[in-house]
Amino acid sequence: MKQTIKLRVNPKSSALARVMGMYVRRGIDIEHLLVEKEERSDFSTMTITMDCDALKLDQMIRQLSKQIDVIAVQKLSGESH
Repeated sequence: MKQTIKLRVNPKSSALARVMGMYVRRGIDIEHLLVEKEERSDFSTMTITMDCDALKLDQMIRQLSKQIDVIAVQKLSGESH
């Protein structure tokens, strides 16, 4: 099942490395990744689409929320294929 989440992060190179490392350790493949600098703030937005079940998605959201550079995590969609 394709799942999409949006993260608001501090714009440090270490933030991207930490987030990607979490996906690698859990064996979740990222299908799409978009990182954008927010115009009116000092933060960046990461939009990530992955292929995983709801259980792994919930685990990822909890773990990402604990990361020091992650300000917020939002689930955008879940579509069956």
